[in-house]
Amino acid sequence: MTNLGVRQVIDRGVARVLNPALITALVPLIEAQTSDHDGETIGSGMAYQVNELALEDGQPPWPIVFSANGVTGAPYAMLKRGTIPYRNALETVKRVAAILRRLGKRDVVRAVTVTHGETDSIIGTGAAQYERDLAQWRSDYDNDVRAITGQSEHVILFTDQMNTYSSKALGKRAASTSPIPLAQLDAALDNPDSIVLVCPKYWLTYSPRDGAHLTGASEELLGEKYGEAMARTFLDGNIWKPLYIKSANLAGDTITLSYNIPDPPLVLDTTLVSDPGNYGFVYTDDSGAPPAILAVELSPDASAVKIRLSAMPRAAPGHRHIQYAYVGALRCGSGGCPAGPVTGPRGNLRDSDPLISRLDGGDSIHLYNWAVTQEFTF
Repeated sequence: MTNLGVRQVIDRGVARVLNPALITALVPLIEAQTSDHDGETIGSGMAYQVNELALEDGQPPWPIVFSANGVTGAPYAMLKRGTIPYRNALETVKRVAAILRRLGKRDVVRAVTVTHGETDSIIGTGAAQYERDLAQWRSDYDNDVRAITGQSEHVILFTDQMNTYSSKALGKRAASTSPIPLAQLDAALDNPDSIVLVCPKYWLTYSPRDGAHLTGASEELLGEKYGEAMARTFLDGNIWKPLYIKSANLAGDTITLSYNIPDPPLVLDTTLVSDPGNYGFVYTDDSGAPPAILAVELSPDASAVKIRLSAMPRAAPGHRHIQYAYVGALRCGSGGCPAGPVTGPRGNLRDSDPLISRLDGGDSIHLYNWAVTQEFTF
């Protein structure tokens, strides 16, 4: 990180202009949990994960510089090209590039990380518009960063899904669904060479104070998943793809869902994430009287999910929908429901990724790939 820390300016929900002259050196990347907005980010978990996986693959470590330039609670309009945070990011790249040149090293920006979407959900940004915003964000950073560094490598945008739209912290603005997590998945699927969806966030732990902000430990876990996605993308040369539905086949009253599975086999896990009902799956269609789900189970080889309905659907192809980890309850006693693995929008489907977190001595927290929030139409 730079000598200013992970964050180049103080983050109190207000855009502050960076004085780039204050960036004079690179120092070890160290973070800590704090009670304010300046605590843990995804940075350290991400950087250490990339390098541990590189070493395991017999490759030399990657020198990584991470900086955070976002603003708490800011929608895309406050962070896009031309805004203060965006200019701060470019000024940081310029200063880091200058420092590295003096050391005889080359600066290449491989990724921009975007943990975002909550405020856009609140203000009503639609799925199509948010997907366009992510694509534009990536394109702008790609063009502007490469103009600074002179690199030929393109910048890839890595993001995750927000799952806090039913949180009690939102009060009257809490909602049972949101288009934003669907847009985050669509952006990755529609831009497979430039946008990567790392994972959903319903499996992580949120602050008990508001049920909307990740704990410091969960920030590090999320960072480790970012690191895994980056290592697989840049070290292995395969663009990371999460656990998501690729196709659906209807035979009588049974739907078979085929998945992109990073690390087979599939598992329905009700220990780490509580069952919201039908393991998080919802079937609906445009008939006005969709059949109910009677059972959800894995195929014998645990490579697919089978959903048995109370009757064969009457809706025509293209008018049938499988929703997963999408619909959240709005009331948990009073107000909305905190996000997370017990009360938020969530599901129980995961893969068998063998990766273990560095937290707690590296022997107890599994970094599985949980199925992304999705609405699949077939």
